[in-house]
Amino acid sequence: MNINERRLKKIVAEEVVLWTLKEGMWDDVKDGVAKLRRFVSNRFKQAVAGWSSAVQEKLQNASTVPDDVTMIISALKHGMQETGESVKLDDSLQAAKELGNMGTNGALAAVQADLAGPVHDFAAAQKGSPKQESVYYASVYSIMVEGQSTSRDKQLNEAGVVTALGLALGLMGGLPLLFKGLAKLAHVLHAEKTAQLLEKAEHVVHAFEKGVLNVTIPDRLAYVVYKFLHNKGFKLGNGDLLRREQFKNSEHSQKTKGLIYKALLVYFAFNGIIGAMKAGVSMFGFVEGAATTVKGIEIAAGASELAAIAKSV
Repeated sequence: MNINERRLKKIVAEEVVLWTLKEGMWDDVKDGVAKLRRFVSNRFKQAVAGWSSAVQEKLQNASTVPDDVTMIISALKHGMQETGESVKLDDSLQAAKELGNMGTNGALAAVQADLAGPVHDFAAAQKGSPKQESVYYASVYSIMVEGQSTSRDKQLNEAGVVTALGLALGLMGGLPLLFKGLAKLAHVLHAEKTAQLLEKAEHVVHAFEKGVLNVTIPDRLAYVVYKFLHNKGFKLGNGDLLRREQFKNSEHSQKTKGLIYKALLVYFAFNGIIGAMKAGVSMFGFVEGAATTVKGIEIAAGASELAAIAKSV
């Protein structure tokens, strides 16, 4: 069997599983579904392992705002003081600020309120239902399998910006997919406050990854930031320091403005991003508990790994 045939077989198998779950056959079929249950359980564990590894790595390496971001923010503050100019916040920067203001405590409070309220109520309403397994597992299974790529950081290849924001890239890489998947899970669980939080986090980190500058950064302010960074050894090129007239129409100008924008996104949102990760993975504590009320699926084995992360960091 060649690689294309194996890929096709895998796709067909995934579609069969999802169809079985969505049609409720998961609940109706008894002995004949055992092999299918084992398949789902193994695929779920593989997916959770990828998510678990990605989240754990991010949280372990994100105790403080990355040094490169701190340096750029220092340069920006210096530039604002010298020029009297500032950066007007666009929707993404405003969302980053709101997310950061919520912080870890606010994020965890939102998910706990959801779990104690609408999530608990929805779960209680499913008990005794002949379709109680299918209510969750069709959507959860699909999201988890599709989200396995969250364990791989996407490389951003903007010349100059990559080397200048190395630590920040390490933090942000892969987060858009992670938050998008966690937001989908929150909706499945009826955790709408948590879903809104995760969607805001996804919007912010996507803006970072997209790299489109939606704000006007004054040329004079950008030049002072560029000069400050250059004098600190934080250079955007191999050449000498450009004069202001040279800088205005050079690629260094756009790189500097891109750095300012990305650094602001991380600086504003940092505490909120960490909180969103912890709030997101804490949802799996509910999945772990829900799995004990149904038969024949080992979903809790993987969920407990993620729940443990939220409790320990």
